[in-house]
Amino acid sequence: MPPLKFEEIESFLDVDLILVNLISGWDVDLDFMQKLRMTYNGLIALDIHSLTLERLSDGTRCLKPVKDIHSWLDCADIIQLNEHEFEIISNGAAHPKIFFMQTCVQTDKIINLTKGADGSESYRINNGRCEVIRNSANKAIKVIDPIGCGDTFFAVFGINYIRTKDVQLSAVRANTLAAVAGSIAGSADSATLRNQICLYTREDV
Repeated sequence: MPPLKFEEIESFLDVDLILVNLISGWDVDLDFMQKLRMTYNGLIALDIHSLTLERLSDGTRCLKPVKDIHSWLDCADIIQLNEHEFEIISNGAAHPKIFFMQTCVQTDKIINLTKGADGSESYRINNGRCEVIRNSANKAIKVIDPIGCGDTFFAVFGINYIRTKDVQLSAVRANTLAAVAGSIAGSADSATLRNQICLYTREDV
């Protein structure tokens, strides 16, 4: 599929939050993101994800440096990436707090660094300062299929943050539901997921 054109989503911008999940890596281009940033007044969340991957001629994916990464980061209010993706965009040269202060200090942002079984770290940059919020994974949940855990974290964090404006609460819930998503092999029916969510969060869905 070719990248989305901005004109294709322009009539759908009357929302509080837009989640941009770069699943293929070419879902949208930088021009799209910059137009979105200029036009849209709500929160933009960006999952770096496959922006750090290139596709070889045989279809194999491998890690690659990201051109204009600062410009990509400028377009979002909430950014998500995992440790491998952070290593790529930072060239392995800086501690996350130092890197994000250098690249994101001009605008207030939340950066979620997901760490799998080690939970996550949220970097909240506000008024030129960076607060680090660490959250452990839910050890009571056994993850057997990690595919889709990051996508779940991304959506759950965004939805909870837009409702509560509480970074830590949103990250705790995102960690828990990401683990729930990974506790079932393959895809699961909605009833099973609801039961699992209620079991581990004690919340009705």
